Amino acid sequence: MMKTNKQKTESLSADEGEDLIARLEDSELSKRDKSTLIKIVRGYIYLSIIVSQTGVRLKTVREFFFPRHKKNTEKKEKLPTKPKGPNPASYQNDVTKPLTRAPSEETRKRQQNTCTKHGRLSVNDYTGAKHEQCTHDKLKSEDFCPQCKKGKLYKFDTKKQIQLFGHAPVQSVCYHVEVLRCASCQAIFNARESQGKYHHSAKSIIAIARYYMGMPFYRLEQFQSMVGTPLPDSTQWNMSEQLYYDVKPAFDALVYHAAQAFLIHHDDTGAKILSLIKENKTLSKEVRYGTHSTGIVAIGEQVIILYFTGRSHAGENLGKLLDLRDSKLPKVIQMSDASPSNQPTGHRGETVPSYCNAHSVRKFKEVERNFPEFCENVLVGMAEVFRLDHHCQSAQMNDIDRRDYHAKHSAPVMYAIKAWIESQLTNRLVEDNSSLGSAIHYMLKHWENLTRFLTTPGVPLDNNIVERILKRLIFQRKNSFFFNNEYSAYVGCTLTSIIMTCEAAGENAFEYLNCLQENRFAVARSPEEWLPWNYKAAGVLAKVA
Repeated sequence: MMKTNKQKTESLSADEGEDLIARLEDSELSKRDKSTLIKIVRGYIYLSIIVSQTGVRLKTVREFFFPRHKKNTEKKEKLPTKPKGPNPASYQNDVTKPLTRAPSEETRKRQQNTCTKHGRLSVNDYTGAKHEQCTHDKLKSEDFCPQCKKGKLYKFDTKKQIQLFGHAPVQSVCYHVEVLRCASCQAIFNARESQGKYHHSAKSIIAIARYYMGMPFYRLEQFQSMVGTPLPDSTQWNMSEQLYYDVKPAFDALVYHAAQAFLIHHDDTGAKILSLIKENKTLSKEVRYGTHSTGIVAIGEQVIILYFTGRSHAGENLGKLLDLRDSKLPKVIQMSDASPSNQPTGHRGETVPSYCNAHSVRKFKEVERNFPEFCENVLVGMAEVFRLDHHCQSAQMNDIDRRDYHAKHSAPVMYAIKAWIESQLTNRLVEDNSSLGSAIHYMLKHWENLTRFLTTPGVPLDNNIVERILKRLIFQRKNSFFFNNEYSAYVGCTLTSIIMTCEAAGENAFEYLNCLQENRFAVARSPEEWLPWNYKAAGVLAKVA
């Protein structure tokens, strides 16, 4: 028998279902048959709407109407079937294979992508490597060749060799210090003076492991115990707290500089703080008991990244930041989504609000499966706008040239999209209360703020930059689950802000944290001179002094 190709199944829309019901009513079927078929069609349409709009799995609906009976526990003897795919003789038998025999490399090999554009790292990529000079012990220039005994040796190009060593994040050295004591005055002379148990580099690496890499204190404690350098989690917290006190002046200076920026991105994500969760059980229902982690990206002369976790949402944190802003400066451009919690508390009308177009596009993307033809027109048009913005970035246009370019090329596309979706609503081709109608009304309601990039220089197209930096806190939350209290959350967000701002400035966060600790008194006196983009010059002056 020849195998027939499976036909592609097409879903029945609500309009097509109503047309089918109308044809059934005009048919010559009996009244009972018509009623039965109409119920079947309406039931199919109803179930398809539930599955598509609520996310309920079709398997769940099927099992609700047709529950499965328990299968008989007795195993039936299966008839031998013809093997499919590769010859099973080429595979190792995992059941009978000895424990000391490895599977063949040719079996069950996963096909790999060879177009990864990855290659070997250059020696110059290892910027943190220590450099040591290796010279010949017995040979030098102008000596005779020990092999041929004729030619003389001369200096050739120096060769660089990289060797990687493994060690724990925190290492320990036990110094056996020789002690001399005067027999007359009993004065004691140590060969090495004590420099404290915890070096500043240990505090820096612990902060980076916890507040950047997301490694919980207890997990690092287990690893340190394994390699013979115990480091309890409580000790790690104490070291992080000491580091916080040393870098706090620099963080305060960063907050002040962020308030003076011309563009501020901000948004929220969820957070868990144990003390607040416990407190929520005693609060009345009228009291707000949410906990938020706010990410702020302030773009001015430098890019500054800030995090705050607590009861305050993004709008309240932005309002506190704008309290520090110089009143003589022009209005700051505020980029966020249209959530009411993102509006700056106490500073309404003092910002240039602009909304994220990626949020608007995402709403159409979510309903594209149910309304493919309609959403395609919107998504294709918005894709062209994003392509034009990518061209502006590639060409490194300034803010005014970028605004003019979008006004010339993107504005016709945006207003064509607006005219088309308005016509769909006017002609009643889209249900206002549907998920598609909700996406359309979101775009039309916030049209002015969504198209701010067409009229105001410096307005970005989306808020994706803050979505990316919020993943750092989400990554920590997935690993550590929660903060203990608001104080520990503030300490953690402060250190994360310092590290992420260093990364945005292209500076080594480990070296920066070490430098702040080594010069903590100078940092406290003049923190403006010890920010990630100018601390090296201040460090050189400190060494000279």
